[in-house]
Amino acid sequence: MPNSRPVPLLSLWLDRDPADLRTAGEGTQPSRGVLLLPARPSIARQFALDDRDPGAGRLRRPAGFQLQRRNRSWRVYANCG
Repeated sequence: MPNSRPVPLLSLWLDRDPADLRTAGEGTQPSRGVLLLPARPSIARQFALDDRDPGAGRLRRPAGFQLQRRNRSWRVYANCG
């Protein structure tokens, strides 16, 4: 995820422990897994709680990740190989 704001919501929705979810500020670009990214810079700005949040709006789709789902606001990419 681009920042920590969606962690509680996604944790509940996916029935996952929040510790299972990672944000951009917790290390380097991911090499595999599922990646949630804002569809537009305006969404990234609106969704960031704090511009100082590590990774806020700076995460990009890494090579090897393929688009799985999208809507007007978000894109979900995956590389499970």
